[in-house]
Amino acid sequence: MEVHRRPLRRRDRRAPRRGDEGGRVAAVARTRRVPRCIQRRAGRGSESMKEENEEQIAALLRLAGPRPRVSDERAARIREAVHAEWRRSVRRRTAAWSLGIAAAAILAVVLFVPHTSQRSTPIATRPAIVAQVQVPPYTKIAAATWIETHENNTLSLDWNGATLRLDEGTRLRVDSPRAATLERGTIYFDSHVGAAALSGTATAEGIGRHISTAFGEIRDIGTQFEVRLAEDSLRVRVREGRIDLRRGVQTYIADAATELVAFRERVERNTIATSGADWAWIEHAAPPLRLEGLSLREAVTRVAREKGLRVELRDVDGSVRLHGTVDFTPDEALVAATAATSSSYRIQNGTLIVRKR
Repeated sequence: MEVHRRPLRRRDRRAPRRGDEGGRVAAVARTRRVPRCIQRRAGRGSESMKEENEEQIAALLRLAGPRPRVSDERAARIREAVHAEWRRSVRRRTAAWSLGIAAAAILAVVLFVPHTSQRSTPIATRPAIVAQVQVPPYTKIAAATWIETHENNTLSLDWNGATLRLDEGTRLRVDSPRAATLERGTIYFDSHVGAAALSGTATAEGIGRHISTAFGEIRDIGTQFEVRLAEDSLRVRVREGRIDLRRGVQTYIADAATELVAFRERVERNTIATSGADWAWIEHAAPPLRLEGLSLREAVTRVAREKGLRVELRDVDGSVRLHGTVDFTPDEALVAATAATSSSYRIQNGTLIVRKR
């Protein structure tokens, strides 16, 4: 056998050289003979299509709901394993955990400090969230309970079938199933009765709650209204229905789209809008909305009620049933419901209009 020190026929081809695997593909690959300016324009169009597709997919995923629930046996095994690991980590980081637990405890006390008694009768429940601190579903609130919200936190309560929401910096005492005392801040009340009360068809359980303040007592008559208590005045804004403001022997009546401002010596009356930015905190404090089993009309009506709007359906079937167990905000629910029914919406002159695409 003859072994050559160099490649044969050296003059016909050069000796093999080292090269990267793959033939050295360019760092920024592009179609040959296509100017880069055209490629950039095409890329921008594809990005907008991608964003639109992602929005539609996200809406469908929300409607699809979560995966099937994990079995209790499997969940127990996972919980035990995680708990064991957690206990080992606690021993290694005792000091750090102590500080974290103390901070969380202080936050919880500041945000929600109920005073309970074994003989007290539960009069309100809460299936929602206070900022980052979650109140267990249907937490029982006893008579003479003080509820206080911290800065940047809101709260929504189911008060004996009605909705009671607290804005940030509010302090309220729930006195009974039909009475509460506002010490400071802002609350929103919705009896869920509406115009039925004014027509005489509402039940007695749905109306007649009282909110006491330093400037007078507010009584609802099948209504949605907001009460804002400051140091020198009380403002009551009626979104729907009617309220009575009682001050001593005098009673002031306010209907929908009316505002009463009470000072120490006088009461002023103004006309107001029933939707818009001034009502935004109420929507942010709303409990989650689920679409499962609702018709398109029912879902849109609930969202419109949160926003203080009328509803108009154009060329769409309002009886179409929606499905999904995801908890939505009102805006998210509106997007998901219209996406699932191939419809669109817009807000015009105080009306939420839904129409076929």
